[in-house]
Amino acid sequence: MWFITSYPGYQGNDSTGRVHRFFVNRSNLENYRRVIYNHDSGYVAYDLCLILIHELGHIYGLNHMDLCDRSYTGGVMHSAGPAYWWDISEDERCAFAKLYCPEMVGIVESTRERLVSGVNRVCFELPTLLPVTLELYTLEGRRVSSRHLVPEGEYLCEDFSTEGLARGIYVVQLLQGASLQRTLLLLVP
Repeated sequence: MWFITSYPGYQGNDSTGRVHRFFVNRSNLENYRRVIYNHDSGYVAYDLCLILIHELGHIYGLNHMDLCDRSYTGGVMHSAGPAYWWDISEDERCAFAKLYCPEMVGIVESTRERLVSGVNRVCFELPTLLPVTLELYTLEGRRVSSRHLVPEGEYLCEDFSTEGLARGIYVVQLLQGASLQRTLLLLVP
């Protein structure tokens, strides 16, 4: 298996920024199949699947998140670290959504958003009484539900059931003619 990198610390890389490659022999392959972190030496061996996910993140435009934001606590796009960092974090999901789901950019938190007695209710102030489309999206940009409603007044309040949904942050989008409003909704089933 060939390993290709331009990172200065790997296998004789001369810090010029040029891409270097070296062969990882088959006997070492097992070391890359599981995550091993030695706190004393700082050496890490990574699971091949996680390496692929991390490198695909770069292909799709994500950088090492900890180098962009020092408050970042870890995820698959961390530059290096122990096993508990290897997960896709909400920061990474949001970054990916903003890169590849431009319709999700410009999310504004609504002051009318609230949690009422275990029911997730979102309210919007409407500019007109035209029919509306209310859609619920994951942060990755996947539409979960869509409703067509006829408003009865200047406010539209809608309850969202948590049944069948994973807990997490969702985006509620309201379309009314050319008007578009978005708010974040935290679902805690």
